[in-house]
Amino acid sequence: MTLFDQGGCGLSGVFETIRDAEGQLAVEHRAMLDNHWREARPYLDRNFKLAFARETAQRFWELRLIYAMLALGFELEPAADNRPDIATRLPDGRRLWIEATAPTLGAADNPDRPAPLVEGRMAPAPVERIMLRLSQGVWDKTRRLRRYRQDGIIREGDCTVIALSSGAHWPFIEAPDHPRVLSVLFPIGNERWIIDRATAQVTRVEHEYRDEVLRANGGPIMMTAFDTAAFADISGLIYDFARPQGIRQQDFGRFYTIDNPFAAARLPRNYLSVGRAYQVEETGGQRNLVWIDHRCPASLRA
Repeated sequence: MTLFDQGGCGLSGVFETIRDAEGQLAVEHRAMLDNHWREARPYLDRNFKLAFARETAQRFWELRLIYAMLALGFELEPAADNRPDIATRLPDGRRLWIEATAPTLGAADNPDRPAPLVEGRMAPAPVERIMLRLSQGVWDKTRRLRRYRQDGIIREGDCTVIALSSGAHWPFIEAPDHPRVLSVLFPIGNERWIIDRATAQVTRVEHEYRDEVLRANGGPIMMTAFDTAAFADISGLIYDFARPQGIRQQDFGRFYTIDNPFAAARLPRNYLSVGRAYQVEETGGQRNLVWIDHRCPASLRA
């Protein structure tokens, strides 16, 4: 039983690369993904295998997330139609609903799509274009979760989480200083260093305030989802940037969890004890974003 016995038209280039790669590392990679699929299969859509071959980056994230949650001890409910992607319970017994998405860079004719890289030419990273793609993913899944709430599937007191991956954004890689999604949820702009001219020493590092990004048509998109009460119906976000074709960077320590400080249904602190957890703490009337690094559990080590 394998994910990689599929052929024909319409397959993604990423799928074909993984399927056709040679060498021991490639064999181990396919075996690892097949193992994840066998473990996660009861909690995936019936058409997952077919979809994985055509929407590989998006389906890889769903597979990776479910496998991780099972390994962390969550009891997931079998896959079902007309409800969020993942249904489980938190340690305190409350329902936890998760909607997963891995937005692409957008259609070729989308004016907000990041410009392609040109070999041999230096260019600034299209950070704001990528932020728009991540923001679109947040908005799309927020709308879907709100529909489930209106339909009575999600009830008062249930926790809702958006699971977002930028794994389909290659060749654009993650930001070096903090996960880029933080700048979509909070008004965190570009990093700048303050230097003492007399000593040439860095005195402090800070970030510019950026609460919006402009689309190509000039329309502003707010980057404050977790900085106001407008998204109080969303408890938090899980973020990841692993690519399906990069076996050496698929460790689970790359997960990030970000809690919404304005959520009506707050998540237990460090409910997903893997990777890095971000929370907002208020001290003296000032809110600060802090983080805790978790070790990767033995059950999730390669």
